[in-house]
Amino acid sequence: MARPVGGSAIPLLEEAAHLLRRAPLATLVCHLVGTTPLALGLLLLPFAGAAIAYDRAPLLFDLAASSEVLVVMVGAFWYLAYRFAWKRDLTFFHASVPRIGAGIIVGYLPVFLIDEVWDLSLRSEFPLAAVSVLIGFATLLYLYVEVQRRLGDPKEAFARASGIFLLGVLESAVFGILVTSILGRFMVYRNWATLNQQTLPFEMIRDLYPRFQDALPRILGIDPLLAFPTAVFFMTFTAFFVGVFLQLLWEDLPITEPL
Repeated sequence: MARPVGGSAIPLLEEAAHLLRRAPLATLVCHLVGTTPLALGLLLLPFAGAAIAYDRAPLLFDLAASSEVLVVMVGAFWYLAYRFAWKRDLTFFHASVPRIGAGIIVGYLPVFLIDEVWDLSLRSEFPLAAVSVLIGFATLLYLYVEVQRRLGDPKEAFARASGIFLLGVLESAVFGILVTSILGRFMVYRNWATLNQQTLPFEMIRDLYPRFQDALPRILGIDPLLAFPTAVFFMTFTAFFVGVFLQLLWEDLPITEPL
């Protein structure tokens, strides 16, 4: 299929539009985007519940967080080992707009390993939420501007940009839960475990720092299936933001290059 004249400032937008024109992928893409808000809600449910009532049933919310981590791990293994390696089925892979996932993974490489990101995830609700919301809106605004240039209709452009944005947030959150559950302990020891030049045991770290909004612990779950809700929350938007703009460097195109 011929590429649009003038190139694309964000290849993932072009790829999403291309997938929507292909059958039978079009139906699967639309279904996947349409169920994204529900999937995000289910993903946030254990953390939202812990933020409201963790002290009433700490074991319940730790089990819920560990169960979510386990589901994410099993889902990733099922797809990679069974659907991809065994069945060679790439339908879901193409439907999820793989450029989004590729950009997010590249975005996580610098974000996850930066000590300041982990330090910021320990801050109070205002700076953490403010930075995350600003980064999220900046990403959405950029997606909307590029889609609107191509479609013209502001309402349709915002609907499509919002769908791509929510899909990216979901993929970034899932990848964040996965990577922090595997490597989060190492980063916690590196950034959170030192107090007065002494390295604290991991069990003490969980109760050392103030909770988010005095309710949500910084570490949830039952060892070794641990979740780091504030770190994942911040990295979700930061890695998505970095991944989107790094794609411009890959394509060697300016930000204002029209679709």
